[in-house]
Amino acid sequence: MVVNIFSWLEPQLILEKYGLEISLTGRILSNFDHDALSTWKLTGGILISTIPLLSLSGSFWAFHRLFGNYRKGDYFSKRTVKYLEYAGWGVILWSVLDILCEPLLTLWLTMGAPVGERFFSLSLTSSHFVAIFISVCLAIISRILYQACDIYDENQSII
Repeated sequence: MVVNIFSWLEPQLILEKYGLEISLTGRILSNFDHDALSTWKLTGGILISTIPLLSLSGSFWAFHRLFGNYRKGDYFSKRTVKYLEYAGWGVILWSVLDILCEPLLTLWLTMGAPVGERFFSLSLTSSHFVAIFISVCLAIISRILYQACDIYDENQSII
């Protein structure tokens, strides 16, 4: 999120010099003159482009908790598997929000432009499909692990 904010405030430094690019911000800022953006448009752009990143940060938190439980040896509990499911759904939500926030962001940034200079942008990239595919796989694996947890609990009760 810090890189996203600095991308809006100093795009030459972040995007051009270091080559760091957050997907939505990088796609949008390449079409606008940074110096022509008002403070309100800049603030709105930062807020709108941060929305998908909040979901992604939730996924990182879920992965952190998941691997924390693995480190403790807690492999077959439903609580641990729930974190895998949260991570999968968080990435799905990030992809969907990234797609949906782009039109909102372009409308926000071109709202005060003269007629003929306003535009509406919608992008579906291969990274969206890859992220959705991998996160759906994580969600399916979490469902399978839920069943494995039931079998593990049953085996523990027999022993």
